[in-house]
Amino acid sequence: RMGASAGTSVEAKVVFLLALKEAEKQVVMIQQLMELLQNASVLQDVIDAADSAQVVRILRDEVH
Repeated sequence: RMGASAGTSVEAKVVFLLALKEAEKQVVMIQQLMELLQNASVLQDVIDAADSAQVVRILRDEVH
């Protein structure tokens, strides 16, 4: 549970690292990512992906 007290662990199935050249674009990128991952089908595809390259392909296909 997010916001849990210190020392409480949270299971994560997916972790994203954002590396953007322009810091002001972070909010927009996070909003777009959250919008994509709210689609249960896309989220499951990301979870089931064999590697990071496949995750990139899934997300790019959804954006275009």
